[in-house]
Amino acid sequence: MLPASAPLRLRALRIEGRRSVEQIVDAYGIECRAVRDLLVEYFTERAPELDHVSLRSIARNLCRLFWRDLEIHHPGIDSLRLTPEVAKAWKERLAFIRDAQGQPVRERVNFRSELVFVRAFYQDIARWAADDPARWAPWVARENACVRCPLLRVDPAQMPRLQEIHANLVDRLQEAKDQGWLGEVAAIETTMAAAAQKLQAMRERATQPSTVHLGMPDFRRDTGRTSTKPEE
Repeated sequence: MLPASAPLRLRALRIEGRRSVEQIVDAYGIECRAVRDLLVEYFTERAPELDHVSLRSIARNLCRLFWRDLEIHHPGIDSLRLTPEVAKAWKERLAFIRDAQGQPVRERVNFRSELVFVRAFYQDIARWAADDPARWAPWVARENACVRCPLLRVDPAQMPRLQEIHANLVDRLQEAKDQGWLGEVAAIETTMAAAAQKLQAMRERATQPSTVHLGMPDFRRDTGRTSTKPEE
């Protein structure tokens, strides 16, 4: 029981207690239902590894500072695949604490750490899409999806092509980082990791014999028999 002299903010938090994931997300008034549902799914997935304070802190970042800000400045937005212009403008807004009218008041000292949460959001979804595509894949860029697919047949003959894809991804990753394309960075890193795993599997398979000798005798060879037409 808190005393009557306790700060009003602390007393309000005490009365409010622990809210559900749905209540936390819905408090930010996200308009796009599909993205709202995605965020609920995302925080539900991460909830077991987070304490309640951390969960609400990350939700503030993703729901208010990231997505709700995008909705305000780009009405009708419904995709995580942001254009370079949209991503750049959002980062510029995030760099400053702003008043109720949206005017910058002072620089945001934890600007970089706020970006980390958003980047982790994209990376998590891209990684989970490989394990549970029905649930997460609709939100992940489909380019190079075949490389990320865990069901892709590992064929050593395709190693040169996969090495070429991996090299191209290295160049694209640097470009995406330079341009601040958050979604692209997360998707490319996930694809690169999958490509590296498949390249390793190809190398291992290439060193294995194509056939396995079980030690069974070849009766036709040993007895000198050949296939002939049966006598009538």
